[in-house]
Amino acid sequence: MRLWIRQEERRPEPAPLRTNDARAFWVGLGGWMLGLAVVLAMLAVPGAIDTWGALLTIGIGIALGVAGVIVSRRTGHDKRGSAAAPPEAAHPGAGPAIGPVTPPLG
Repeated sequence: MRLWIRQEERRPEPAPLRTNDARAFWVGLGGWMLGLAVVLAMLAVPGAIDTWGALLTIGIGIALGVAGVIVSRRTGHDKRGSAAAPPEAAHPGAGPAIGPVTPPLG
């Protein structure tokens, strides 16, 4: 086993995955809305929870989720996913792709 592999022997890094960031924020917002419904239902039971603390936490979660949706739309990650650079642009100095590195015999 070698601890150091020369640059020309290394495998190229994999391309970044394409994601839909806005969908992830919408799922999180759905969770916060469900939590809000639970807290509002628990208002009928006096003293069951710290109402203001729970509402403040949920309000901050919803605000951050809305901000995430807005940012993902402005950066263009809402419909088409994260833009991945072509392999040539991502590694300008990289040589041709080589196969797996085999350990030296002996």
